Parts: sequence; structure tokens; C-alpha cells
Amino acid sequence: MLAKKNDSSFLVRFQEVYPNVCEKLLENNPKLVNTELTLCAMVWLNFSSKDIASYTNVQPKTVQTKKYRLRKKLNIPENINIYTWLKNL
Repeated sequence: MLAKKNDSSFLVRFQEVYPNVCEKLLENNPKLVNTELTLCAMVWLNFSSKDIASYTNVQPKTVQTKKYRLRKKLNIPENINIYTWLKNL
């Protein structure tokens, strides 16, 4: 519900419920910022790009671009699904 409202406390609540996810992401790349962690959290929760765009008030193309940049920052190979990669952290 917090994600759907684009509530700033979404990431805090996500970290309380799934503490290892952000911890492992930050081990992979300590330079990740909160907006990137929020995107990772939404992907980890299996939100589609369309849903993420709707919740964050951006265009779906923008979400795709953010995912692409996130893949680069996290060194996720092109042949690996980002949803699968995050779930296997």
C-alpha cells in the first residue's frame, strides 16, 4: 500500500520486513541511493514496470531506463532477468 501511494516510508518499511535485501544490494554496490533501493524493492516485490511507473508518477519508458541503469550499477549480465537476480540475492 505504501508503494502504491509513493509514500516515502515505503523503503523504511521494506527494510524492516526484508532486512537482508537492501543489505546485500549495498554489499554489491555501496553507492546505491534510496531511489535505486526503492526501485529494487519494487522489482523484488514483482511489481511490473507499468505498475512502478504508475506508483512513482513516471512514464513506463523511464522505469525501463532506470532498470537498465540499475543493471549496469549492479553488474547484472544482460542474459539474466533482473527480477530473478534480485530474488536470488
